[in-house]
This record gives sequence, C-alpha cells and structure tokens, in this order.
Amino acid sequence: MHYSRKAIVIFWWLIIGLIPLYLLMQSNRLPNNCRPVGDCYDTVTLSKRSLLWHSQAAAVLLWPPCAWHLGLGFVIRRVRKRKAS
Repeated sequence: MHYSRKAIVIFWWLIIGLIPLYLLMQSNRLPNNCRPVGDCYDTVTLSKRSLLWHSQAAAVLLWPPCAWHLGLGFVIRRVRKRKAS
C-alpha cells in the first residue's frame, strides 16, 4: 500500500509540474497568420501574452514544490543529517 501511495504522489506532482509547459505549448499553437491590424491580431497577441504570463507564473509557483516533493526535500534532509552527525 505504501508503494502505491508513493507512486500516486509522484505521478500527481509530475502532472502538476507539466502545467506550465502545457500552457506554453498552447500559446505557441495560436495562429501567426494575422495581419498587424484588426481583431484577429489583437485577440491572438493578447491571448499569447496572457498564456505566456500565466505559464511563467505557474512555473514560478508550481516548480519549487514539485521539485521538493519529487526528491529535493529528501536530498536536503539527508545532507543536513550528515552534516549534523
């Protein structure tokens, strides 16, 4: 049971860590063939900018806890234990 719980937790944090990459991929999928004036250009430009900002914010907010839960916390605790003894 312990191993299955650990596997689910690792899978969960991997999925959470992929959210910023998915947002960035979606911003790159928006069309680039709009003329530099008009509704199409405004909508696509603002959507790309918004998705880019959201992906960067998600990376800043989500990747540190993901790194911690996927092994960085274990490594840091182990190093601190070694230094203490």
